[in-house]
Amino acid sequence: MVLHTVYILVLLLVLFMIHSTVPFSVESGHFNMKVRGSQRCSYSKGYGMMSADCYGLDLTEIPQNLRSDIELLQATHNRIRELYNDSFKRYPYLKILYLDDNMISYIENGTFDPLENLEVIRLSQNALDRVPAGVLQLPNIRKIFVDNNRLVSGAGLVGAPASDSLVSLTIAQCHLEELPPLDMFPNLVELNVSTNNLKRILPEQLASVCQLQLLDISRNPKLSQHLSGDGCACHLLASWIADKNILLQAGYRLNCTSEVHDFTRCGNMSEAEEIYDACISSVIAKAKAIQARTTWILVVCIVGTGIPAVALIVFCFCRHSKRKKQKKGTAVNNNILEKGVSRTEEEEGTTTDELLEGKKS
Repeated sequence: MVLHTVYILVLLLVLFMIHSTVPFSVESGHFNMKVRGSQRCSYSKGYGMMSADCYGLDLTEIPQNLRSDIELLQATHNRIRELYNDSFKRYPYLKILYLDDNMISYIENGTFDPLENLEVIRLSQNALDRVPAGVLQLPNIRKIFVDNNRLVSGAGLVGAPASDSLVSLTIAQCHLEELPPLDMFPNLVELNVSTNNLKRILPEQLASVCQLQLLDISRNPKLSQHLSGDGCACHLLASWIADKNILLQAGYRLNCTSEVHDFTRCGNMSEAEEIYDACISSVIAKAKAIQARTTWILVVCIVGTGIPAVALIVFCFCRHSKRKKQKKGTAVNNNILEKGVSRTEEEEGTTTDELLEGKKS
């Protein structure tokens, strides 16, 4: 009996210790065990956006029990390895998404399709090998951060979908040896390719991003003239940057001055200028098309609201005229009636006077 009692007490003690160290809950029909079960995502509202903060909660997937109206999701510093096409279906209003410092290595096709309102995404410090094509397809995406990933040559941008909305791309510290193709981003304003192993950047490569204003190429030691053959690549790049008023970030300066190299033999940049002019023409044409479409929409809206307004005015005018005519007709009828009554009264008065005079005689 004593041994039986001791056995029960030990069992209860073990169960209590398990419950206190590894809490669990049953959700959606399965056990959802959490290392830090007492912590949950918190909500806040700033800059007019509803935000969910899930920073550092050791999450292994995107939580599916958050408010569906969140516009900012902070999921940095977790243990998310994979993203699936149902990861964000509940959050179509997301505008800013932070997924830095996870272990993301797999993104299923269609994962980002529900996020048509997304403007900024941070995928820094993960295990990606390319810029996700699904992000580039989003109609409102403006800024993409994929720095500190080991990207393949070309960063996966070869044959990638074009994006007219993208204005900022960060692919720093991604082990790149060549600048990836950028011609699908004509409206790109800011490009960060710092801390890579870029050997050279040709003006033709930058000419396709004719809206570029800010460029960070710092910590790419092979771009300096003493490691790039005859120094022409450095000279042409510096000339292009100066000619197009592109600002180099991080205080970086290309040092192409040398008494050894003869830069007059480097040739001109006519090919780059042709690409640049074509890019400018394309941007202007698209801007005009958008303006024309906007104008037509405005015209349709004005016509659409104007026709009912005119119809209402005509209706009111006709109704007012009809009422006016009715009032006028009523007044005429009343006047006729009044005259008829007066005439009758006069006739009756004359008859009465004649009868009285007859009696007197």
